[in-house]
Amino acid sequence: MPRWLRFSLLSVCSFLCLALVLPNAHAEDKAKAVKLLAKGDKALAKGDRYMEQNNPEKGIEAWEEALALYNQAYEAYNSPKIYFPIARAEQRLGHNMEAMDHYQMMLKGAENPKPELVEQVDKAVEEVRKELIALDLNVEQNGAVVSLDGKDIGLTPLDGPIYMPPGGHKYTVTLEGYSPQEEMFDLTRGQRTSRSIRLEPLKVTVAKKPKKPKKPKKSRSTGTVSTKPLTLSFGVAGAMLLGAGFTGIAATARHDRYQDTGLSEEERIKARDSGKTYRLATDVLLAGGVLAAAYGTYYYYSKYKGSKEKAKTSSNMRVTPYASSTGAGVALGATF
Repeated sequence: MPRWLRFSLLSVCSFLCLALVLPNAHAEDKAKAVKLLAKGDKALAKGDRYMEQNNPEKGIEAWEEALALYNQAYEAYNSPKIYFPIARAEQRLGHNMEAMDHYQMMLKGAENPKPELVEQVDKAVEEVRKELIALDLNVEQNGAVVSLDGKDIGLTPLDGPIYMPPGGHKYTVTLEGYSPQEEMFDLTRGQRTSRSIRLEPLKVTVAKKPKKPKKPKKSRSTGTVSTKPLTLSFGVAGAMLLGAGFTGIAATARHDRYQDTGLSEEERIKARDSGKTYRLATDVLLAGGVLAAAYGTYYYYSKYKGSKEKAKTSSNMRVTPYASSTGAGVALGATF
């Protein structure tokens, strides 16, 4: 049996299984999901045929179309069983980590899936695992945080091996009161390795009681007002307003991508979400810049400028005694 025909039959089976679990959905949502799944299965089968004809460019294009249709079906009706066709499309496109996640989410979330469907998922998961690498971590202490390439995976003991794409990776194991452990490793497709880890307790050192610092000598006030608050406030205001300009430009660019009908639905949604984030950042930066500028203005007029004018108008009187052959007395002098 040709490969594309075999996958088409599997698509029809999964489609029929899904149709049986939708009786509780709203009629419109059910009809929309069923239509989108049917279109997705056709696009998936078309991609398989292109691959059989040695036309990978059109094959990948058809698979991407199928993935987009499956995601739209899930948005119309959030059934965990729709994860199955989504994962199959991702597997064909080489998105093996995403495919494994969706296969496992389907098994965990689906209620009473048919044994035939479970068997298909198990076989598909095994195929995906052959394209990945696996790391078994056995940590003696429980409750330690395991991170992979800077991303937290979970707490020990882990449920099973950690799967990841082939290549170089770094794991880190941390626990409060213990020295962290980390290691770089590099595996090729299909390889699996294991590590047994025992974290070492941190050494406790008693710190010496610090000496009391001597009180600084009081210095006579010169009566001048510092210019640091002015420099800091207007500097912060300038930086925030400049940042608001950049985030505003970024938000406009994301809005243009969201309105671009030539992009896929997924790309437009991502552009819309990131555009909202940039817009919020712009508002926050604008507000912060205005507040910083307002404080600088207040400080200038209420303290700095007033102190300068006071210094100019203050007077200084001097009394100097004198004596001569004709008499004696005092001389008065003042500056204004």
